[in-house]
Amino acid sequence: AFDLLDKYGCAAGGEDSSPPSVGGVGGCGQPLADTTKLTPTNTVSVSSGASSSNGCKRLFLKLLTDDYAYEISWELKRVDNGEVLNNGPPGNRNFEDKSEYNGPASGCLDPGTYEFAIKDIFGDGIAAPGFYSVTLDGRTLARNSNFGPEQITRFTINKI
Repeated sequence: AFDLLDKYGCAAGGEDSSPPSVGGVGGCGQPLADTTKLTPTNTVSVSSGASSSNGCKRLFLKLLTDDYAYEISWELKRVDNGEVLNNGPPGNRNFEDKSEYNGPASGCLDPGTYEFAIKDIFGDGIAAPGFYSVTLDGRTLARNSNFGPEQITRFTINKI
C-alpha cells in the first residue's frame, strides 16, 4: 500500500465501505503506526555492485511536507569520520508547506557506513498525508511520517 501511495499519491487509496474492510480507510486517510514505540530495524547493507555503468551508489530522498515544513531538516553523514555529506533544506532555508521534494540526497557514495537522519524540531514528525522515504538503488531503506523528534537510518555499502 505504501508503494502505491508513494508512486500515485492520495488517489491510490480511499474509503471502502463494502466487505471485507467495512469502514476501512486507505490512501492518505490510513493511519500510520506510532514508530516512536517501535525498536528501530533500519540497518541495511548493500553491495557496491553496478547500480550504474560506473558502480555509483546514490541515496534518493522523497519528502512530502505537512503544514509545518519549517520544523523538518535532514542530514547525511559518513559514520567512520563524522563527515556531513549533505543536508537539507537546501540553501539554509525552510522547506515549503505541503510541498513535494524528490531527488538525490547524495553524490556517488563510496563503500562505507552512512547515516541518514531526519529531524522534526517540534518532535511529532510529519503529519499525514506527508511522509519521507529514502532509497538506494531503488531499494527503500526507510519510509515514515510519525517518527517523533528524529529517525536515523544507518546503511552500509559493501565492497564487492
